[in-house]
Amino acid sequence: MANIGSFLKHLKYTSEKTTNELLFLKNFFSLYGFDPNQLINSSVFMSLVNFIHQNSIIYNKKEAVFEQLKLQLMQFYKKHPLDISLADIKKSLDRQVIDIEDPIELMTVVSKHIKKSKANDGKKVKLKSLASKQVMALILDSQSRLEVRIYSSRAKIIKGSISSLNPISHLFYNSFMELQPGPFQRLYVNETYFAFKIFETKVVGHAIKFKNFGIKDKISQLLNSNCSLFYPLKSIEKHYIDLSSDPFYSDLCTNIDKAIDSLKLKQPEAIVFSKKAIKQAYLALKYVFDDDNYLKYKLLELERTIQAEVQWVSQNQIQPLS
Repeated sequence: MANIGSFLKHLKYTSEKTTNELLFLKNFFSLYGFDPNQLINSSVFMSLVNFIHQNSIIYNKKEAVFEQLKLQLMQFYKKHPLDISLADIKKSLDRQVIDIEDPIELMTVVSKHIKKSKANDGKKVKLKSLASKQVMALILDSQSRLEVRIYSSRAKIIKGSISSLNPISHLFYNSFMELQPGPFQRLYVNETYFAFKIFETKVVGHAIKFKNFGIKDKISQLLNSNCSLFYPLKSIEKHYIDLSSDPFYSDLCTNIDKAIDSLKLKQPEAIVFSKKAIKQAYLALKYVFDDDNYLKYKLLELERTIQAEVQWVSQNQIQPLS
């Protein structure tokens, strides 16, 4: 059976004129998070259908996307026969998709989806409503490994019943609450879709524009504040990682305390260090801890200390002789 890598090669060298639909298919199969050696089966195309259902812009163009997919698969079949039903793909793609406005109803629909997929067998499951009209499912297994699923408000209608789409974000943690090396991790935050893998302390993957699934940023670096994934990931992790055990949050507070102490002791470079601490805290408040009153209080304390120090320096400058 052919694998995804061979289908990607076919898409790359197809003689067909490059259209927006063809470009989307190329980007999806290369960036979504498939292993090139993964065999092509129906679940691969169901992942494509699920993403199209999640994306209202592409969903409105689903007919054109399907026609392009059909054309490419028919050409691919000539060299790589596959037991894939285009009719089944079309049937799934054509299902009505709605937005669930009621958070309680969304929670119920997600709960049914988890039970149906048997993701809760022998595991502890906690559901949490998010402000962005999403539901987070925290699934903890017997070895304290955590699976995080985030479901959007979009759902499909099957035989008159509302059924949740597959999660739009899917993260895996080991028992030490570190992202697991191995599986592809997927995260959607603020119109950006991240597909990545963890290799020890390094993250490798892509930041993708959700609108058209085009590359926004290629990621291959340490997972720190300079990484484009860092703040979006932290904005999600704050819902299930205790702040007292989060090194990032602890460092923010510690640096603010150090900055305040250095200012009061009139240490050299105190202003420079303090400005750096303020910048880090502002970014954290903007992108991650927007509702954290303690961090806001600490930041205000630092700003007042800086103001007092600047005023002291101004008042004690040596005046030139007249």
